[in-house]
Amino acid sequence: MPSPRSPWGRLSGGRFCSKINFPCRVIVGPRSLRKCLDVYWLVPVPPSPLGINFAAFTIQMDAVSEELQGLLDTDADDVPALAYMEEGIFESDAEDCERAITGSVRFISSLSCVDGLILATPELAIKGFGVEIRTKKEPASIFISTTAEPHKRAIRRVDPSHYGTRHRSMMRYCFANPKSVGFVISQDGEIRAMTRVGGRLIMWENLKVLSYLEMGRTKRPRKKKKLQTEE
Repeated sequence: MPSPRSPWGRLSGGRFCSKINFPCRVIVGPRSLRKCLDVYWLVPVPPSPLGINFAAFTIQMDAVSEELQGLLDTDADDVPALAYMEEGIFESDAEDCERAITGSVRFISSLSCVDGLILATPELAIKGFGVEIRTKKEPASIFISTTAEPHKRAIRRVDPSHYGTRHRSMMRYCFANPKSVGFVISQDGEIRAMTRVGGRLIMWENLKVLSYLEMGRTKRPRKKKKLQTEE
């Protein structure tokens, strides 16, 4: 599973890829790399603060939950009612943000129903869809990496002709534009990411997009305690 510190891991937005249930291609790159693209539909969608808000509310909720659990674990006689209220408020706010994120992601992913790619900035602002890649030069070979960082012992050479036209067009663009990152989501849900590292085009297959918050959140059953009302 690629690390969030890898060049494309910081940009991928696992929730975005995980919500797409049909073939899709996404290019992430700065404005300077658009000379090789024809953008048929321009639809500027600014980056949303929803993800940051969701993370903030979740962190606050977890902090309060840990405080409550600590009181229960120490067999405290009373537990502040205000802490329970804060936990519920933060949890509700986080759920609202998550629903809003899901709606935004579904709208953006629906843009891939039109032939072509979705174009995004490194800040994940959507700039257009129906994008056609004009780069013609094929890379002689690509390398599959089995680790987050493409070390020499963790990569293997493969022939690009083993992949379909959607993958090969993305390979051409990413190889010609080293600062870009390409994602290809297949019909079966498999996600591939690719970018140029040095003189090689590196691709990661079968990406796992479960977010840190989803992996790390576990709730233990609580003991019942008397609530201490705030005066």
